[in-house]
Amino acid sequence: MPADEAWIMRRVRAVSEADQEAVRAILSEFFTIEKGRYSNARLTREWIAANEAHEKRKTAGAKGGLAKGAKIKEKIPSNAQAMPKQPEPEPEPDIRETNVSLARAGKRRSGKVPLQDDWVPDLVSAQSLMAELDLTREEMNYCYQQMKGHAHATDRRLANWDQGFGNWVRKAVKDGDVGPNSRSRRNRVNASAFDF
Repeated sequence: MPADEAWIMRRVRAVSEADQEAVRAILSEFFTIEKGRYSNARLTREWIAANEAHEKRKTAGAKGGLAKGAKIKEKIPSNAQAMPKQPEPEPEPDIRETNVSLARAGKRRSGKVPLQDDWVPDLVSAQSLMAELDLTREEMNYCYQQMKGHAHATDRRLANWDQGFGNWVRKAVKDGDVGPNSRSRRNRVNASAFDF
């Protein structure tokens, strides 16, 4: 740090006299002035040690870790290197675990498709959902626009987008975004994407 007490006081925001006295005490206790800058002997030692350690890691990394491997070989007795290696038996696979994981992997991906740009919810299902939850056309359209934007942004994939839309609307009602108990009935989107 520069040996400029006013600059240091501004940097540490020591405004009151008590704060400034504390800063002065720390500077006099832990720092010395060398070549117009405050210096800390321990910090300098730690800085040098860290740089040396970094250089060693950098050099070893450039060699592909060979330096460490060479040291390990040096520690192995010469008669141990001459002994032939016994092949390690391969572990038997757990058939139950394999079948479960394959079944899950197949199930997870089958039938799920991304949302098509021209997709609209099934109107009959949407109208019954609208009546069941006492929603307005604007609220249904708001849910549609929100779900469609989210699906495209996250590359969401579902097997049944109509069911996904129903779940989305029910969650929006539960969270208070839409519905008679919502924080406020909002007309968020004027143009309806589908006609009820």
